[in-house]
Amino acid sequence: MHKILIIEDSRSTAKLIQHAITERLGIACDIAMNMTEAEGFIQPNPAAYDIVLCDLNLPDAPQGEAVDMVMRYRLPCVVVSASITEGTRRQMLHLPISDYVLKRGARDIQYLISVIERLLKNEQTKVLVVDDSNTYRKGLVDLLTRQRLQVLEAANGLEALEVLEKNPDIMLILSDFNMPHMDGFQLTEAVRTKYAHDRLAIIVTTGLEEDLAAQFLRFGANDFIPKAASFEELLCRINMNLTMLDLIKVNRDLSERDALTGLYNRRMLFKEGNGMLDRIKNGDRITAAMLDIDFFKKVNDTYGHAGGDQALKSMGKLIAQEFPLPCIAARYGGEEFCILFPETVPFETALQRLESFREQVAAMQVTSGGKEFGFTISIGVTNKATTSLDTLLNAADLFLYEAKKSGRNRVVAEVHQ
Repeated sequence: MHKILIIEDSRSTAKLIQHAITERLGIACDIAMNMTEAEGFIQPNPAAYDIVLCDLNLPDAPQGEAVDMVMRYRLPCVVVSASITEGTRRQMLHLPISDYVLKRGARDIQYLISVIERLLKNEQTKVLVVDDSNTYRKGLVDLLTRQRLQVLEAANGLEALEVLEKNPDIMLILSDFNMPHMDGFQLTEAVRTKYAHDRLAIIVTTGLEEDLAAQFLRFGANDFIPKAASFEELLCRINMNLTMLDLIKVNRDLSERDALTGLYNRRMLFKEGNGMLDRIKNGDRITAAMLDIDFFKKVNDTYGHAGGDQALKSMGKLIAQEFPLPCIAARYGGEEFCILFPETVPFETALQRLESFREQVAAMQVTSGGKEFGFTISIGVTNKATTSLDTLLNAADLFLYEAKKSGRNRVVAEVHQ
């Protein structure tokens, strides 16, 4: 559960920020009116707070001493001040804070919310820093760690490709141009053979004065920035690229995912499933399972559509947990789900996993409207030899019908030798 500490001597401003955070992000906030009170919140359990929003001028800390106090506890700190002079700004850029935000009006509060949202998302975001200069690389690592990012390092392009191979969920690469073994051009080109612009962003940095920006963009970089640029500008570029990837992912999920369960929708099931069929060879077979919630209409009639939706959400969550990649899981329609097992999963293993899943569902309790209830599922399974996904799913659907007809809450399967 996320929690934020607001250190602000104006109660009305603190309440305004607290309300905006709670309303927009659903996150609990504590308010401290001075540095002494703030340390009283932090000292017993610093880990209780994900982010601290700290005013620069407080009654018992007029020179920014509260920021230093927060830094001692190694907490992500965003400085929030009514006015920031050029001198103060330069001073803050040398402090290990996460960011600074003005608090002049509603627009600034909205910007503060976006900064908090970015910092919270960063906790699950991997970034790779590639630079042969140990000093510069460590400086970047420090900057990015302050943003709550998961930071990985490489000293050259070849090392970077090895790190990327082990961490395919990296979202951003910050790469130098001049490096031994493989330079920034070559690294960018190699990465783009596997990762599209909408999956992974690349920002290239260089200490050279030549105009290389256009060349890097042509090679596949998303952005280019000289090393002489301030860390503040680099941070803005990083946040801009990560936010763009987030927006693209949201749009992709809207077209690929079922909005209620988060599983693949039917369109993506056929796209990914046909791809799985196309890849098999030498007589191998994939296994298809069709799953259906028993007496779902009764669930809706008894607990309302909210109860039915909660049952579907619980199913989706459990399916995603128990059948991750390389399995393909989707909501097929209504209360029906589909799971495809690749040819590398033996049919008997698939059956065992499905039987275990059926038992988990039968033991699960769902809460909706203050009421708890359970439900069961029926499952039909086949590994029929075919090059048509439609044919395979129809065959699994026949065994699902058999499971329903023979009493429900069971797995019915036929193995094709």
